[in-house]
Amino acid sequence: MKSLQDKLKNRYYSAKERQKAVPSLQALAYLQHGNYASIEITTPLGKRLKLITRFIGYSDDDCQLLFALPSNLSPKTFQEYFTAGRHVKVTVISEDGEGCLAQFNQQIKHIITKPMRLFSLELPAQAMLAELRQETRYRLNLPGELQYQNRRFEINLTDLSLHGCCFAISRLIESLQQDSSIRLSIQHPYNHQQYVLKGMIRNRRSAKGNSIYGVLLKEDKQANPQQLISALILHASRLSFPQDDQSPQNIN
Repeated sequence: MKSLQDKLKNRYYSAKERQKAVPSLQALAYLQHGNYASIEITTPLGKRLKLITRFIGYSDDDCQLLFALPSNLSPKTFQEYFTAGRHVKVTVISEDGEGCLAQFNQQIKHIITKPMRLFSLELPAQAMLAELRQETRYRLNLPGELQYQNRRFEINLTDLSLHGCCFAISRLIESLQQDSSIRLSIQHPYNHQQYVLKGMIRNRRSAKGNSIYGVLLKEDKQANPQQLISALILHASRLSFPQDDQSPQNIN
């Protein structure tokens, strides 16, 4: 099975032709707390360390990006690489919207070990941004039901496209196996119509106390993502079911 580092590398090269330079604040708008980040730290002697961490957020007060400080490094490696001024190449993938990959170079600004383990980078002037998908993935927050190995669990559908979706489920639930088949049911809250999605688990990440699973959808007579998308309307920044006095708009 490929490591997360390899998967990020493959997605970077597949999107490289679609890269463009943008102001860093524009790239920042695509990133969310909990996104995986691949970092490569280089010492003055040219030694390199590559690892995976998570993007924590952005501090408006001092224009700094915050990342989780890895906890599985030896004291010697930590001291050698995690020092203020070290050059860092950062690649962050966001699954939001059309999906994007942001990449930039910067230097480590601060190392924080207590009460939380973080390191910070100053916001760069620009970043390279590349779209990952050829189709739009719509943001949602729809309650639903997961059927997995003859059991049922409550979930929230967080985004959806014609060929994929993500759903959030409590981290207290045991991990779902990659490549296992699942069935999702979403019920319209007003007319109670049921919408079914079927597919395979492709990946998992953690965010805000939940497990977020990515699903590769398959279409059949019972399960059609387009039917659900067509039943939704845009409200604020997300799609949701219309109330009785509203009609879905065509978003194809």
